[in-house]
Amino acid sequence: PSGECCRLAIRVLEFFAVIVTFLLPLKFGLLVGVPEVPPTYSASIIWLIVGNWPTTYFALMSCLLWFLVMLVLPTPKQWGGSMTVVLVWSLLALSSFLGMINASVFDYPLIQVVHLLGIAVFSLAVLRLLQHRPDFRWWLLGTIVVSTVLVALLGVNQLLWGFEETQQFVYQQELQHGKKFISPMMAQRLGQRRVFSTFAICNSLAAHLILTIPLCLALIWKVAENI
Repeated sequence: PSGECCRLAIRVLEFFAVIVTFLLPLKFGLLVGVPEVPPTYSASIIWLIVGNWPTTYFALMSCLLWFLVMLVLPTPKQWGGSMTVVLVWSLLALSSFLGMINASVFDYPLIQVVHLLGIAVFSLAVLRLLQHRPDFRWWLLGTIVVSTVLVALLGVNQLLWGFEETQQFVYQQELQHGKKFISPMMAQRLGQRRVFSTFAICNSLAAHLILTIPLCLALIWKVAENI
C-alpha cells in the first residue's frame, strides 16, 4: 500500500508540473522592463480564466512543487549532468542581484531575481521527476507543444480580428466618456498591429516561439517514428 501511495503521489506531482508548464506561456508572459507601469490584477473568476497572472505566482508554484517533490522522492546520491542546468540558472538569479546597484526602481530587479530563482527551482523539481521516470519527458514535451500551438493561434486571432475589435472598443469608450481611454503607448501598439498574443510585447512572443518550435519538431519526429 505504501508503494501504491508513493506512485500515486508521484503521478500527482507530474500532473502539477505539466499544469505549470502549460500555464507558463499563457499566464506568465508579462515580465517586461517597465516596472513603473505595472499591470492591474483582479481576484474575479473571469480574470483568473482570461487574464495574465503576476509573474511572482510562478515562483510560488515552483517552490511548492519542489517542496512536495523533495518530500516524496529521496535526494539523489550523485550529481547528474543535467543538474548543471539548475546550477547555471541559480547563479544567473544570484548574479542578477547586481542589477539593484544604483537602480532607480527596485521593484523590477527584485521581480527578475524572484522569477529566475523560480526557474531554477522548477528545473530542479522537474529534473528530479525525470530522474525517477525518464518517460515523463514526453508528457512535458507534449505540453509545451500544445501550449505553443495555443499561443500561436491566439496570435493569429489577434492579428485577424483582435486588433480591430480592440480599436473599436477603445473608440466607443472614448466617445462615451469623452476622454482618452488608453495610454499613448498602448494606442501606438494597436496602431502598429504587432502581434504579442499572451505576452507583454511582441519580442517576448518571438523569443518563446524560437525556443519552442524545435521542441515541437522533435515531438513530431518522435510521433512519426512510431507510426
